[in-house]
Amino acid sequence: MDTSMEYDTPPQDLWTSEVPMSVLLDYFKGFDPAVINLIEAGTVPVRANPVYEREPIHTWSTAHITLLGDAAHPMAPRVGQGANQAIQDADALARALSREGMRNVPDALRRYHEERAPITKKMQLLSRSLPEINYFI
Repeated sequence: MDTSMEYDTPPQDLWTSEVPMSVLLDYFKGFDPAVINLIEAGTVPVRANPVYEREPIHTWSTAHITLLGDAAHPMAPRVGQGANQAIQDADALARALSREGMRNVPDALRRYHEERAPITKKMQLLSRSLPEINYFI
């Protein structure tokens, strides 16, 4: 099931724009009547929560500066991997720096990128849609 509510033109203020009840009712058409009743009750405003998808970048580092986590590979929250990938980046970066030492930072940053980029690119692209996995098997 597609879980997005796309707009041709985003609302002026994405962080505080209320989603109209008519849009919600249309989106949830065919759902359980209890869900429809909750929407129609309108006791809590529903606000837009924008999610932007970025293309993977090719280079995270210069000779002495690098990125990790969402700065290097921002992920949509659909697969819950953003923090996990950042932790794994930090581990790979620490290992690369400890192997090379401070005498060879450019090589350490290159090794870090070579290890993590293929994995994070796959995860970043996967985060664009819900995987078709039955978690309850």
